[in-house]
Amino acid sequence: MRRTKMGILAAVVVITLAVPRPATAFIKGFDSIIWVITFVETTLLVGGLTTAIANGVYAGRGQRAPVGWIATGYTFGVLNMAWGGIMLGYARSPGPIAVMSVHVGLGALGIGMSAWSQTRKPKESVVTSGLSIGPIRFADRSGHPAFGLALRYVH
Repeated sequence: MRRTKMGILAAVVVITLAVPRPATAFIKGFDSIIWVITFVETTLLVGGLTTAIANGVYAGRGQRAPVGWIATGYTFGVLNMAWGGIMLGYARSPGPIAVMSVHVGLGALGIGMSAWSQTRKPKESVVTSGLSIGPIRFADRSGHPAFGLALRYVH
C-alpha cells in the first residue's frame, strides 16, 4: 500500500510540474500563488479520485477496504469538500465555479464510497476451535533461523 501512495504522490508531482505556466505577466507577484493553488488542486483531485475508486472497488466486490484506504478516503473527501466550498465563495466566473463544484462532488463521492466500504463485513479469519499443528520459524539463541512445529489450542 505504501508503494501505491508513493506512486500517487509521484504522479501528482509530475502532473503539477507538467502544467503550463499561466499567463500572469500582467499580475506581478501572483505567479507563486497560482502554482500553489495548482498543486493543491491537482493533489486533491487525484488523491480524492484514487481513494474513491479504490473504496468503491472494494465495496462493489462485497469486501471491506483496508483501514488505510477508508481513512484516506474520508480525509480526501473532507479536504475536497472544504477546499471546494471555501474557493466556491471566491469564484466569480463559470470556469472556477465548475472546478470547485467538481471538488465538492468528488468530496461527497469520496465520503460516500468510504462509508459504503466501511459497512462491508471484514474478511473472517479462518480460526477453528480445537488443536492444530503448524510450521513455525524463529531465531535460536545465536540468532540463526530455526524451524519446527507448533501446537495451538483454540478454545
